[in-house]
Order: sequence, then structure tokens, then C-alpha cells
Amino acid sequence: MLRSFPPERNYMLLSLKDVLDARNHYYVHLSHLSNVVGTAVGRYLIHEDDWYASHPPEVPRKTPKPKSPRTLFNSVIRDWSWPCVLVFVNDWQPMKAFRKDPDQMVPRALFLPDGRVVPTCTVMVEEQQISEVPDYHLSFPNTYVGGGYLTYAKVQGRQHLGSIACLVSDGDLVYALASRHVAGAEGRQMFTQIGEKSLLLGTTSRESIEFKPFTEIYRTWSGENLQLRLDAGLIEVADIADWTTQVASIGPMDEWLDFTTDNLTLDFIGENVRAFGAASGELRGTIGALFYRYSSMGGTDYLTDFLIFPRREDRRGTLHGDSGTLWFWEQVDKERDQTRMHMRLRPFAMQWGGQTWMSKGKFNRTGHFALGSSLSMICRELGVTLMRDWNTGLRSTGELLDTIRSDISLATV
Repeated sequence: MLRSFPPERNYMLLSLKDVLDARNHYYVHLSHLSNVVGTAVGRYLIHEDDWYASHPPEVPRKTPKPKSPRTLFNSVIRDWSWPCVLVFVNDWQPMKAFRKDPDQMVPRALFLPDGRVVPTCTVMVEEQQISEVPDYHLSFPNTYVGGGYLTYAKVQGRQHLGSIACLVSDGDLVYALASRHVAGAEGRQMFTQIGEKSLLLGTTSRESIEFKPFTEIYRTWSGENLQLRLDAGLIEVADIADWTTQVASIGPMDEWLDFTTDNLTLDFIGENVRAFGAASGELRGTIGALFYRYSSMGGTDYLTDFLIFPRREDRRGTLHGDSGTLWFWEQVDKERDQTRMHMRLRPFAMQWGGQTWMSKGKFNRTGHFALGSSLSMICRELGVTLMRDWNTGLRSTGELLDTIRSDISLATV
């Protein structure tokens, strides 16, 4: 029975395309608001002290709304969190503050010309500067080289540090996939270290990719003046016998997630993921948002596929030197007998950078958020395929972890 007219909007029916269209349509307006520093698409973040953080929407509110700002540290995603445009601000203003200047208020909903309505979720973030030489232990291989281990190059008297993602092949040669800004230009020599000796891994290939127009990567979605950062390069392996396709702390790789405009949805928000970075070691996170717009320059906006939130038990998060780290989705499947749970670790993204935000107040919190690009899109653009079965069946994860830590300090950029 129709209880009202117009009928109440059901935001849960919105698709990823709907939310992207709304963000694209309103981005010029949002970017000109004085306190807006970025946007993304995802699901509504509920303040952890709010009634609806623990009660579904059909249960009437019995407590007032929290007065403190909503941040990435005090909010949660629930099953009833609807699709939305996330708007990040660096100054949280109470409602009464907009009486003098109402045009500076982030609209609660975005109205598209065809009648679609998409809600917004305003989140306060405070950026923190971090040291370029953090206190960490770098992960070097003990025997075989593989994903999760550190690679570096000597550039202008300094060390460029990064993580090795995985092995890939174009059908002729085998390459190590790494971040483009670490691998650098064609012919650069890339090293790792075994014991006290430097090991030449190979030289940087001519094939690399930094940015691509958004509409060339996701061909059926709109997005004018948008550049998607992929930041991927290839290191031509000098000796394949030195390598394994296993990833530190992960082991042999499962099948990757091949994202397209048909199967990438907002259902991926909130999913658990993990990685092993050469600088930070084991990393555990959740998919917090998609297509984070992190910068604008000269009329062009720059975005990344995945914004990965650190899980609460992972206090340190990603560090300098983790660029190139391969991230895995923790897909939980039931065994055939339906009584035991089995976890598949499926690669889906390569990290190219990070964002450090903090929250002041009753509890001072700092989080290092990872920025990643779709692995399948990277491989498509570089014309390579993922290798999964070279020198596998090595020592157990526990034994590997006992040998990959090395207290070696190197300058970073």
C-alpha cells in the first residue's frame, strides 16, 4: 500500500554507477566549498555513538544524535548503510554556523536531472605529516625473491624503496610488477638484499603506466577530466631461478579478482583485505571507499580505485616503502561439508601510495590509509598476465617470517 506521495526514497537500491554519476555531476560544486578536501564513493558511515550504529533503521531512535564530528576513526559501516558520496572536510561546522553563509554547507543529497537522488556523508579528516624515515624493519628475502620483499634503486644519491608485488609475463619474458615511481625509467637497475649482499633483480622495462583517463579504464562509466592513477612498472627479471610466485606471509596466490564495470559494486565496501608490505610487514584492512578523488590540478582531477582503511587491530598501518604492495581479498567460503570455513586470499589491487589522517579529541588517533589500483586493469594495460606457479611449495609462512626481518636502515623518499 502506498503510504505517502511521493513515496519515500529507498537509497539501498542505488548502484555504483548512480553514485558515481552524482559525484561527477556535483563535483565542481563540492570542490569549491571551502572545507572540502576530497570525495569518494562508498556506503554511509555511522557515528559509533549514534543509535543506528547498533539498531537498524526500522527501530525508532531513542537517543539524540552525537554532537562530535564524524571521522574515519569513530564511525562504522553496517548492513543498512546506504550507498552515498563521501565528502571529506577539514573543518567540522555545526548547523548554526551556516546561517551566515548557507552556500558553504555540504548538501545532504544530490539531485540528478533524470530524477535520481543520492545522499552524501560528510566526514572530518585531518592530514598529518609523517617522517620520510620511519622506524621500521625492512623485509629482505632469505633465499628466493617474491612478492612482499623490498626492492630499491640508487637515484641521485638516495635510495628509492618499494615493495615487489608479484611476477607477471608477456608470454616471452618474466617481469616483477612494481610501482612505476619506484621502478623509474627504462634501464634503471633494481636491487634487493640477501644477507649483507646486494642482489641485482633486473632492469626496468620500457613498459610502464602512470595515469589513464577514467573512461578508458571503465569504458561504460562517465567521468570527464578524470585521470585514474595506476602507477605500475615492470622490472625485467635477470635470473628467474632466484624467484618464486609465493608472497611473503601469504603463500601461493589464489585466483585474482578481475574487476569490470559489470562486477565491481558497492558490495565490496567493508570487505576484509590483507597484504605484506616490505616496510610495514603484515597489513590488515577493509575496503573503505572506491574512486577516492585525492587531487586536482589544472582542471583535471585525479583518483584511485581503492581507499583501504586499516583495521582497528592494525595500529601502525602502511608506511613509506610499501608502494607496490599486493593486496588480497579475504574471501570466506564454506567447505563442502558446510561445517568448516575456508578462506581464499585473492589478489585484487597494487598499492601505489598512502594517506595519513588523524583525529583529535578525547582520543588522539592516527591512521595510515592505503591507496591502491586494480591489479587486473594494470595487467590489461601493460599486456601481461599473472604468474602463480613458479617455485611454489616453499617453507611455511611461519618459517619465512622468521627470516625476512632485517634491521637495515635506508634513506627513503
